[in-house]
Amino acid sequence: MVRSSQQQAELSNLQPIHRLSGQPFRTGGQQFRHLEVHTNRPLGQSHRHRFESIDTQQGMSADNRQTGDSSVPPARFGGERDLFENNTAQHPNAGSSRSFSNRGRYVSNLKSDSSKPVPTTEKEILVGTRISSGAERWAEISSDPWILGVVTSGLRLEFSSYPIQDITPANTILGASQWDICNKEIEDMLRKKAVVRTEERGFVSNVFIIPKKSGGSRPVINLKRLNTFIVYRHFKMEGVNLIKHIVCTNDWMAKLDLKDAYFSVPIHKEDQRFLQFKWKNSLFQFVCLPFGLSSAPWAFTKLMKPVVAYLRQQGIRLIIYLDDILVLNQSKERLVEQLAVVSNLLVSLGFVLNQEKSQLTPAQELEFLGLLIDSTSLSLSLPRTKQESIISSCKETLKKERIPLKEIASILGKFTWAAWAIPFSHAHCRGIQNLYIDKLKSSSGDLKTKIYLTIEARNDLTWWTSSQNLNKKKALIDALPSVTIYADASLSGWGAVCNEVRTGGPWTTSDATRHINELELLAGFHALRSFSERSRSCTISLRLDNSSAVAYINKMGGSKSSHLNNIALEIANWCEERNISLQASHLPGIFNAVADQESRVREDWSDWMLAKEAFHSIQKRWEIEIDLFAAHWNAQLETFSSWRPQPGAVETDAMSFSWIGRCGYAFPPFSLIKNCLSKIRQEKATLVLVCPYWPSQSWFPSILDLACDTPIVLRSRPDLLVSSQGEPHPLTQFQDLPANRLEIIRRQYASQGIPEQVGNLLLAGSRDSTRAAYQSAWVTWGNWCSEQDRNPLRNDLNNILLFLTEAHSKGKAYNTINIYRSMLSSTLDPIDGLQIGKHPLVLKLMRGIYNSNPPKPKYDCTWDVDMVVNHLNRLANEEMTIAPLARKLVTLIALASLLRVSEIASIARESLKINEAGMSFSLLKPRKAQREGALKTLSIKRIRDPRIDPVSCTERYILLSEGFRNQANDKHLFIGSVKPHKPVAGSTVAGWLKRQLQEGGVDVSKFSAHSTRGAASSKAAAAGIPVQSILNTANWSSESTFTKFYRRDLNKEPSLAEVVLNLE
Repeated sequence: MVRSSQQQAELSNLQPIHRLSGQPFRTGGQQFRHLEVHTNRPLGQSHRHRFESIDTQQGMSADNRQTGDSSVPPARFGGERDLFENNTAQHPNAGSSRSFSNRGRYVSNLKSDSSKPVPTTEKEILVGTRISSGAERWAEISSDPWILGVVTSGLRLEFSSYPIQDITPANTILGASQWDICNKEIEDMLRKKAVVRTEERGFVSNVFIIPKKSGGSRPVINLKRLNTFIVYRHFKMEGVNLIKHIVCTNDWMAKLDLKDAYFSVPIHKEDQRFLQFKWKNSLFQFVCLPFGLSSAPWAFTKLMKPVVAYLRQQGIRLIIYLDDILVLNQSKERLVEQLAVVSNLLVSLGFVLNQEKSQLTPAQELEFLGLLIDSTSLSLSLPRTKQESIISSCKETLKKERIPLKEIASILGKFTWAAWAIPFSHAHCRGIQNLYIDKLKSSSGDLKTKIYLTIEARNDLTWWTSSQNLNKKKALIDALPSVTIYADASLSGWGAVCNEVRTGGPWTTSDATRHINELELLAGFHALRSFSERSRSCTISLRLDNSSAVAYINKMGGSKSSHLNNIALEIANWCEERNISLQASHLPGIFNAVADQESRVREDWSDWMLAKEAFHSIQKRWEIEIDLFAAHWNAQLETFSSWRPQPGAVETDAMSFSWIGRCGYAFPPFSLIKNCLSKIRQEKATLVLVCPYWPSQSWFPSILDLACDTPIVLRSRPDLLVSSQGEPHPLTQFQDLPANRLEIIRRQYASQGIPEQVGNLLLAGSRDSTRAAYQSAWVTWGNWCSEQDRNPLRNDLNNILLFLTEAHSKGKAYNTINIYRSMLSSTLDPIDGLQIGKHPLVLKLMRGIYNSNPPKPKYDCTWDVDMVVNHLNRLANEEMTIAPLARKLVTLIALASLLRVSEIASIARESLKINEAGMSFSLLKPRKAQREGALKTLSIKRIRDPRIDPVSCTERYILLSEGFRNQANDKHLFIGSVKPHKPVAGSTVAGWLKRQLQEGGVDVSKFSAHSTRGAASSKAAAAGIPVQSILNTANWSSESTFTKFYRRDLNKEPSLAEVVLNLE
């Protein structure tokens, strides 16, 4: 042992001690060497004992040899408990004299007399009362009544209900050798007084045995039935997860193990009868904490908290996991001192240290909790014995045709723990893990069920049989990222940015059907491959705004979604091949704007894919090695170049590198054809060029001049050129047909010289609902033109008149045909200087359609508002969960404010003000009829009856929804009732309203959610509310609007006919 000069000075002052630091001496058949054990006491009493025993008689003391029993616990000496069980002894009359050390602590000089035997009393065998013997010391470090109660009176078991047992279970059938082992262990526990005989029957559990890690077996009572009555308490335990935060570079480490830790904790006398078992026709019960009790880890962890706190207050760095304690310090000498402090405190509290499992010699590589900690490299690894155990288990399992689920569970347990120390190991247990979960469900939890291994499960087991994989070290702390990549996904595409370089792309038809979580995960993978394809042995930070994607990446898979798991495993395998440490982290969408913008970039009209069979016909004719102008989704070859970084691309920007000797294939954007021809001339390169047959273009003669072989003519057909969504290129039908109507208008603005930012604001002049209606009409017009073999971009008056006429013939309503007319008028060029909608022939045709099939009122009556209100009055706000409460609230607001469903959905939460009189709020967008001015503030007064008071209902909804708030939904009052609790749209509010109306007795097959405006306003008018007040509330411009579309007869007053024709 290495000692500081200060320690040496202390040793020189302790005459009986200096002999221990040299040659060992004998006492009671044992040898003693030097060990320091400190006990710091706040009352000024501090002892330092220096001793270490070396057993020379196979671990037996003199007394033990006389009886032939090596299990007898050690004697106490000098009022202090011995440090190690079975390995030290002291004369009962040994005294001590105190001197004050130069560190300001009392030092005890122990005197040993080996001439007298070591006493062994019955009291020392009571393992269940060990900590009770240190009650005074416990009181010094804790004032917690629960802690002191456990120490002095024993642990009380907490039951959710009183345990009931109708039948006494029989013990597990044991073989002869197992029976002998169990019998020996029970007799040993009897000698230690861990269990006692009893005559009074309580709650009896059966007995079985489990193997000890240190060898041998341990009898355990099956407390599974009793545990169903035990209160479960959630708690956190320290362990491997804490190591990376506690261990510092080049730390010195040592560990302590508590002997029979659970047995040191007494059970309260009144509760011992619940821990009974039968053996050899006798009834026994535990007087101390047994293994198998579900609350035991929680109780022991809580018991040790004040101990850990006391030590950490003294600056001692340590990690405790039940009975395993790791102590760390940067100084080897200081660690020895602190280790003694910890040891002595534990001994004074009544615990006994396990010498065999403890490691007192400071080391920088140490096994703790089954893992090797290396403080020099700050890494974890798997001990050789555990590697061999895993390899052996996996090989044996692979030999079998069918395997019990219990065996797979055992292997998975080994994998889970080993994963702390083996890089990428999580990715190699998902196949067998998902198989286990699936079969466990189908077998109703029967672990005896035998199953066949899937290919994925066999691949996992095979990976674990490689010592090369298991012998790797895993860093405690990942290195700082060498690059940070931001990625995002939308339903239309993905986007990414790294070091201000942007990229992205559309989803293919197959990808577009995936869940958004899958798209987010794919976006992250595409981003990695785009920016880090050639990276090796580095750390990469990937920032995503989807928490599910982040979790699946960091955990290298999961069990809830097979689709997400498969993508995550692809990412993990990709990283493993390159030895890349990937750190995924969540970034709120508001801070991921650039990547989000890239994922929503409208489709590039120059980005198309040539049909595979057409490309194969080219490939048969000419040798091709690289696709020069491609993206991830449309690359014809594995070797390709992209405009921006793309997954799998070997080059970026084909115009920036030489084409000489590359045997290239080029299908460039049409605007780059002339640039390609110039590059071919300049470099004298040879490549295959795909381009349209456009004789009128300036570059066409150059193609004829540079051609070195007879060209292949690709006949036009709808699938010759397709987009990522499978849409045909306009050139395969017409010259220039965009699928999106807004794109046409953008082109019109561009052709007029209007800047893009101005054009975007002009497009924003139309409301979302109008744009959606016009887009639908545009699709209908485009389909009709395709069937008629006509160009939809031509403003041909005859085609327009025929289209509107056929729509009328097919039974389309006048209002629908009028939308078609308005769409064409706002999209196509004017005819004869007039907008299409105002052309005389179009106007005349529309009048004819109107006269032939005039629009009919949607409702000729309305429903009774009182019926719905009476239903709502029966629903108590306090008894409702958030979903039904949301439906009730939107119904009350709709009736009280006459708001449309889209307006209810846009109520601004931050604008909401509630007082005794009522509440006021504004919307996040203008109301339908509002064209200018600030957003209006609306108000609703309180109603006396709280059950139908919108204000009271709003207060309750705000309270219930508070826990679901986040940055994405914080601005909106109404949010989804299920995860991820997004802000609701008008369609969702409409669904809520219809369901509530249906429950209130309204025929929703006839009346829509919008009918609340008519029903409520009609009742208000019938009750005498001034019409102008109704118009202001509903935001109607004139009384005619109210009368024409919303006001309906409530059948409460006699009609004019009834009055005039009444003869009475």
